[in-house]
Amino acid sequence: HAVVASLLDCTADIGLIEAPLTDSLPVSERWLRDEMVVYARADHPLAQRPPSFAELATTPWILREKGSGVRQSSESLLLPHLGHLNVVLELGGGEAIHEAVRLGLGITCASRRAAQRELESGEFAVIPLPGISLERHFYLIWHKEKRLTAGAERLRTVCREWMGREEAGHKTNN
Repeated sequence: HAVVASLLDCTADIGLIEAPLTDSLPVSERWLRDEMVVYARADHPLAQRPPSFAELATTPWILREKGSGVRQSSESLLLPHLGHLNVVLELGGGEAIHEAVRLGLGITCASRRAAQRELESGEFAVIPLPGISLERHFYLIWHKEKRLTAGAERLRTVCREWMGREEAGHKTNN
């Protein structure tokens, strides 16, 4: 919400967001593909085997605050399958969520990119969710009635180049 508000009041030239826009004034362009993952501490019982949807729904969840792009994506991808989530903690940032997961307070859903280091080190483990796709996209946005500055135009170009490299790498890995 803050990124869109900054564009609309012309205090920002360009933004990156985690969910599709609902406002029509900014222009949005799909940017990067992102895989969301449900994860926990590596020793969490649900990380050892694929859980049932009922187990997932009743397990303690740690999520971002309402209104965040991660929260919106998590709920839109999971709730159709689970019906509800047992949210025991809402936190305002990824590092706070990582710390709560480290303490064993629950499981979470976030971008694989955000937890990559902990997943690769074995500190956290992905909880397998057979049959549930957790893919989303990031978006570039800018005010449609405002000309982009040279810096914003350069950022948009760099982002498009990054997307091209990721798409090329994704095609060779599949």
